Amino acid sequence: GPDGSFAVSGIFAGTYAGTYSGPDSGTWGGSADAEGNLQGSVTSALTHQTYPMEGIINRSGEFVAASTSGAVQHGTIHKTTGAVQGTWVLPDDTRGTLTGVRTAQPQKPAVVTLAAAGVTAGGATLNGTVNPNGSAATYFFQYGPTAAYGWQTEALPAGAGTAAVPVSAAVAGLAPGTAYHFRLEATNGAGTTYGGDLVFATAALPPTVVTQ
Repeated sequence: GPDGSFAVSGIFAGTYAGTYSGPDSGTWGGSADAEGNLQGSVTSALTHQTYPMEGIINRSGEFVAASTSGAVQHGTIHKTTGAVQGTWVLPDDTRGTLTGVRTAQPQKPAVVTLAAAGVTAGGATLNGTVNPNGSAATYFFQYGPTAAYGWQTEALPAGAGTAAVPVSAAVAGLAPGTAYHFRLEATNGAGTTYGGDLVFATAALPPTVVTQ
């Protein structure tokens, strides 16, 4: 069976489909998340039934799964092509082969930095949009006096949808009459995307008038 640590295997995330053959034959399919958890089903041409299947993939692409039919599936997934090669075994030692392909991979979030709003002498609201592209995403804004930034807002969830959603964060404690750079950053299981760099300027404080 697979050896090594079963750990984050984001490069194997995606959806898979294939066939199996031997004394029984049929089709199988499922999806794997960024942590290497595999969930799907097996449909037998012999019994005409569909059996839930779940398993795990390690960081080398080795997987082991079990279906409610009693079969255990194990094999390897190619890191680059996503091709699946393996075997299936029943408790009575009936066995056969299985093959498959990765049909889709998760996409990184799509991120757009939008203009700051509500700018005062000491703060502003930073804005943008995040499309999680179907994988749970988090976002935050980086900001600072240069494009090297230096500060960031709290990381917050952007959901797992497939449409752009508006996001924002309020920042305070800024110096008056100062230009600040900022950009939006979002991460999901497929990776991180950075929005473009924008600039806003805080309002200058009015001059202090001393009366005597």
